[in-house]
Amino acid sequence: MGSVEMLADQLAQSRERLGTQWPEMEAYLEMIQKSVNRCKELADLWLTLGKRDPQRMKPMHVRRLVEDVLQSVSPVASNQGVRIEVFMDESDGEIAVDSVQMLRALHNVLTNAIEAVTGTKGMIRVSCRRHEDRVEIRVEDNGCGISEEDANRVFEPYYTTKKLTGTGLGLFITKKVVEDHHGTIELQSTPAVGTAISIQLPLLERPEVATA
Repeated sequence: MGSVEMLADQLAQSRERLGTQWPEMEAYLEMIQKSVNRCKELADLWLTLGKRDPQRMKPMHVRRLVEDVLQSVSPVASNQGVRIEVFMDESDGEIAVDSVQMLRALHNVLTNAIEAVTGTKGMIRVSCRRHEDRVEIRVEDNGCGISEEDANRVFEPYYTTKKLTGTGLGLFITKKVVEDHHGTIELQSTPAVGTAISIQLPLLERPEVATA
């Protein structure tokens, strides 16, 4: 599947050489990309809906989690001319996570944000704030936004606002992962203004230090 995606990308870079054949090839490329995305997200869905292994839940600093996912999406954002700003709360905390699953969930959110601002010289803001016993990871973009009707349905399986390449599984998978970690996820969006997704996760309790 990765090889197919790579070959499709190489073909897309041959636009000038293809000349008048490009419009027809572009239609085929869109079909290939949509099929690849669907296969990848179906694989993610299978892994996500499988029985969660408690042994995979490990303590992880929120800062490390955010840094890891930013490292994975930054090359794509840079290539698309998208700027990402990061704001981290000084009071770092730990959460219990299946890092593979949670990184996949955050990757879905950031990928959507990048796609929303691509071609507009847009900006994405990623922030982390501590709220008593929970931490909020918030991703905001100044892209095209979506309607209230779409905002109310984006977490439904197979519902998508990206008619050409979307499968409607990305945010559904993200919501499932967040809820499996006893967290919550909310989306707010205004057309022509942008979208914000807020994920809140419970922090691990720190043992109290006994005093003499």
